[in-house]
Amino acid sequence: MPANEVTHINTQKAWDLLQKEPRVAFIDVRSDMEYLFIGHPAGAVNTPWISEPDWEINPNFVREVRKLILGGNNRFTRASFGACVAHLPQW
Repeated sequence: MPANEVTHINTQKAWDLLQKEPRVAFIDVRSDMEYLFIGHPAGAVNTPWISEPDWEINPNFVREVRKLILGGNNRFTRASFGACVAHLPQW
């Protein structure tokens, strides 16, 4: 898969990837409220794409994800940059 291509995978493939490679970043992009009150998958890191109360797009989203992947969290390494799983809302 090219580095600049987004590939959508189903929940089973995401689970398999997370089991196979523990350094994969599992990013839950729902709002803070959804993450906290609806629940979230074990091991997911919350980096909201939109935020309440105005539901505006997070202007720091790319920077926050890049920081997470490239050094903001010891669990992930540069090698896992190409293997990110995002938990997206089912709208």
